[in-house]
Amino acid sequence: MTDSTPQLIRASDVRRVEVSWLWSSWLPAGKLVMLDGDPGCGKSSIAIDLAARLTSGRPMPTGQGVDPAEVLILNAEDGIDDTIRPRLDAAGADCDRVHL
Repeated sequence: MTDSTPQLIRASDVRRVEVSWLWSSWLPAGKLVMLDGDPGCGKSSIAIDLAARLTSGRPMPTGQGVDPAEVLILNAEDGIDDTIRPRLDAAGADCDRVHL
């Protein structure tokens, strides 16, 4: 049996590191990022555009370059075959790097 007691860490024992950015001050590398907002405000469009830029290595909207990367899209509203895939194709995503 394993001990399920939470382990506390003193903040003074934590070594600080700088955040690595995919898109400076907007999209951190290796972090979970969630887009949230009211219906119809463009969350899915932003997510698809970012996925296409990241998977194809195209620059971010500010012109900052990125190396091609893998992307995970979690979406509970849209169909992957009739909505997400067509949007990825239209945005120029490398669908071999997109995981749904």
